[in-house]
Amino acid sequence: MKKLFLIVLVVVGFYFVVSWPVMSQTRSKQVWRTPEQVEMLLQKMNMDIEPTLPPPRLVPEREYTWSWENTIYWYGDSVRVWLSQIGSILLFFEARANYADTELWGFVNADVDSATFVNLPEGIPIEYRVRYFAQDSIGRYQVSYWSSPETSIQDAEPPVVDRERSGVLDLEESGGKRWVNGPAIRIRVVATDSTFGKVMQIAIREKSAAVDDTLFYDIDTPSMNVDTVIPYTMRSPQKIPVTLSWWAYDLAEQPSFQQSVSIFWWPPEEGKGRLICFPNPFNPDQGGISTIKVGVSGVTEAEIFDLFGNLVRVLHKDASASFFEWDGRNGRGDMVSKGGYFCVVKGNPQLYCKIAVLR
Repeated sequence: MKKLFLIVLVVVGFYFVVSWPVMSQTRSKQVWRTPEQVEMLLQKMNMDIEPTLPPPRLVPEREYTWSWENTIYWYGDSVRVWLSQIGSILLFFEARANYADTELWGFVNADVDSATFVNLPEGIPIEYRVRYFAQDSIGRYQVSYWSSPETSIQDAEPPVVDRERSGVLDLEESGGKRWVNGPAIRIRVVATDSTFGKVMQIAIREKSAAVDDTLFYDIDTPSMNVDTVIPYTMRSPQKIPVTLSWWAYDLAEQPSFQQSVSIFWWPPEEGKGRLICFPNPFNPDQGGISTIKVGVSGVTEAEIFDLFGNLVRVLHKDASASFFEWDGRNGRGDMVSKGGYFCVVKGNPQLYCKIAVLR
């Protein structure tokens, strides 16, 4: 008897030594509480039922899923309709998620067609499956085959737009105002995502008194790092303030922060052979500055005159710059009176514009 006991002990010990690595490969964990109605059913049935019913179908998963949790969905109505046709009753669903060495699972009531898994890891494929349990007309319990798996990767971090390198190209600036020549512009967007995600889309919003619309531009090959120049045509009328905003979306449909700029556009034919003053009129008491655009090269000086022909101020700029700035002050630094003024390119009286000053 003692010898038989030793043999049994050796066999059992050998089983655990051999099988322990296999048993420990997968950690199984129930991740939400079993509904009370399902708990009562589980106490009545044998969970080792052979599957005989057709599998349910999961709603397709995106390649990447936002945040640390994921809700999967399945087509429960088709299951209920099919079971009613064969005289069976749907009892409940079981959902599972598998990744690496972990299996998460839980039961769901028959009238619920979704399950949410939380605290999921980032950056690795997670496989989801679902099956259902039923009871036929004579009281026998039935179970379906597992659904075909759907896979998704968690990406908890949104993309980031590089503020330093992104912006409207060919932008001119003066007196705190920014503009472009013509409505056709180019916007450079530099965006990155975390090591677990990819940038898939750029959004551009144009907002003004006349327009408020957003356009979306898909990235041909979604990538963790995107540096692209997007041609864009503004639909707002010329010379009115426009706020342009742009941001990025990743494959998990997470948006980045928005980067914005306030600009207006000048007709490209304006400023050729003459001066353009903007805004006109302007109010220097409220910090306004008149931007005086020059359409010819090499100009370095312009003169401000009042309506009586008196010289008020001489303005200076680099030959390469395309505009002068006037803050509404005379040569002594005093604010000029309300009224009309002329800006004339020094030595070329044919190049001039009228400026109205408000006080």
